[in-house]
Amino acid sequence: MLGGNNVLINRVYFGVVSGLADIRKRYRYGIVLLVLIVVWHVPTVVSWMVIQSGDVSGVDVVFLFGVKGNGIDPVNRLDTRVDVFRKDMVADPPIELVLVLSDEDKAMILERMGEIGFHWYPVFYTPWGSDVYVDPATAYQLTLYWNGVPVKMVRMDTDLYGDDLKTSNLRSLYGLIMRIIYESEVYKNSPEPTAAYG
Repeated sequence: MLGGNNVLINRVYFGVVSGLADIRKRYRYGIVLLVLIVVWHVPTVVSWMVIQSGDVSGVDVVFLFGVKGNGIDPVNRLDTRVDVFRKDMVADPPIELVLVLSDEDKAMILERMGEIGFHWYPVFYTPWGSDVYVDPATAYQLTLYWNGVPVKMVRMDTDLYGDDLKTSNLRSLYGLIMRIIYESEVYKNSPEPTAAYG
């Protein structure tokens, strides 16, 4: 009778131990999954924190926009890290202008990013809900930097014009940055291209 109890105790003991091993294995998988989820969302969280802070110290943007020809990036490029705007001269080589954005300009950009939820946009955004095509195809890419580190990038590479709210909001952010560039004295006093896109 005593031997039967030992067998029963051993079975219960090994059942509990193997159950704990399964729990530990599941726990490890759960931790790995949690870490992957956190790492995946770190740029979103960091960009949200930067945008919500409204503090422009350490904030820079790199913004590419314009006609996308032959599968290459558009030539227009604002880089506030080095205070340079590269202007597309169409048929002629691009020119570089020294363009310094003020803290007020950067604050307006951050504010608009917060209003539209820029941090929630995917890296590659495609407009939807429209059959209207734009010719020539345009591209926009905006990267937000904080203390020299890229924390969020959104690219809209399309020949499709979307009229949905999310696309309109993103275009309004891009439009704000383009207005800041076009209204600067540096841009107004720069040479005009000798040709135009068809």
